Amino acid sequence: MSRVFGTLFVFVFVGFGVCFLGYGIYQVTLAQGTSQWPVVLGKIQKCKLRSHRNEDSTTYACDVAYTYEVNGTAYHGDRIAYGYNGTNNESFHKRVENRLKKSRYVQVHYNPSNPSESVLAAGLFRSTFLPVVFGTAWLAFCGGIASLTVFDGSIKRMPQRLTEVNQYSAKVLH
Repeated sequence: MSRVFGTLFVFVFVGFGVCFLGYGIYQVTLAQGTSQWPVVLGKIQKCKLRSHRNEDSTTYACDVAYTYEVNGTAYHGDRIAYGYNGTNNESFHKRVENRLKKSRYVQVHYNPSNPSESVLAAGLFRSTFLPVVFGTAWLAFCGGIASLTVFDGSIKRMPQRLTEVNQYSAKVLH
């Protein structure tokens, strides 16, 4: 029963790591593609620094809403960049907010295959890679735990091997 539970436990955690790593690779791929997207002029509709407090800390993020037009069709966007998420670095998010509030108009990068998909900051950023780094580290950790589960039987047999070594050593020494 404990062997089945251990194996199931490892598969669940490995599955979580694979999903997180897959999500990270997907985000990096999307962010990388935004550098090639066409640019149009957009208008800021809303820009506000949002804070969320929990028991341990406060996180901040800039909430933005903007409109833009592609081939005569109006679109609404709210993504600053792929990988942009709230953090506890209030000054960083205030700088983002101040930069967006400076001008009523911004450059909007839109996906030519799906013009409703857009970003204000195109390309890769350090934060874009966080899910990839976390997923990789998580899988390495799970690999270590899995190896303990796989090699559990050989660890349990170690005392027997020591006995065999002691019996052999006793014969050699006499």
